[in-house]
Amino acid sequence: MKSWEDLYTFFSGNPWLNIIFFILAVLGIVISIILYRKSKKEKKPYYNLTNIPLIEENIFTLKNLSLDFQGEKLSRLSLATISIWNEGREVINYDDVASSDPIRIDINEEGEILDAVVFYSNEYSNNFSITLSENRKSVFVKFEYIYNMQGVILRLYHTGPASDHIFTIRGKIKQAGSIKFKGLADDYKYIYRPYIFIATKLKIKKANSFLYYIILVLTMPIMIVKTFRRIIKRGRNEFILDDDIQ
Repeated sequence: MKSWEDLYTFFSGNPWLNIIFFILAVLGIVISIILYRKSKKEKKPYYNLTNIPLIEENIFTLKNLSLDFQGEKLSRLSLATISIWNEGREVINYDDVASSDPIRIDINEEGEILDAVVFYSNEYSNNFSITLSENRKSVFVKFEYIYNMQGVILRLYHTGPASDHIFTIRGKIKQAGSIKFKGLADDYKYIYRPYIFIATKLKIKKANSFLYYIILVLTMPIMIVKTFRRIIKRGRNEFILDDDIQ
C-alpha cells in the first residue's frame, strides 16, 4: 500500500511529469485528427474569380471611337476569370450534379456575357465543356469527373462592371451541396486548425490563459511543418487567382 502512496506522491509532486503527460495527451489528439482527416473521403467543390476592365466607358469620350460586337454597340468590356475545382479526396462525377440545379455561372442585370472559353484545365480527361445561354446571362459547365485538386479555369468576356459581385456560381452536387468560394486566406486556414480545434475542445477563450500559450507552443511546430509541406509538396493552389495574373 505504501508503494502506491509513494508513487502517487512522486507523480503529484513532480510538475515536469504532469507537463510531459499533458504534452503527450495533446499530441495524441493532434495525431488522431491528422489520421482521421487523411482517411476521410469527401467532395469539396470550390470556386474563385477575378474581374478586370478591358475597355471602360470613359474611353468613349474620344471622338470617332466605337466598340461593336456582332453589330451591337458596347459601352464597356470586361474580363472575368473563374476557376472551379475539387479539393476533396472523393471524385465528383457529373452524375453527382443535380439535374434540377446544374452548375452554371450567372451574371446579374448589370451586364451580358458575350463569350466564354475554357482557358485551362490541369487534367484533359476531365473533359470540361461550357455552353452560353441564348439570353447571354448564364454559362453552363459540364465535365466527366473531377478528382482531388483537378479543375478548370474559364474566361468570360462581358459588358458588366469589373466587380466580383455581378457573378453568382450556382449548382448543387450530391453529398457536397453548393460550390463555395475559396480565397488565398482560406487556402491556408487549415494550417491553424490543430490549434483552433484543441483550444475549442478545452474551452480556452481568454488570451491571458496559461493553457492558451501552452497549446500555441505545442501546435506551432505542426503548423510550421504543414506550411512547408504545402510549399514544397503541393505549392501554391493554381486555382486561386490573382488580379494581376490574367
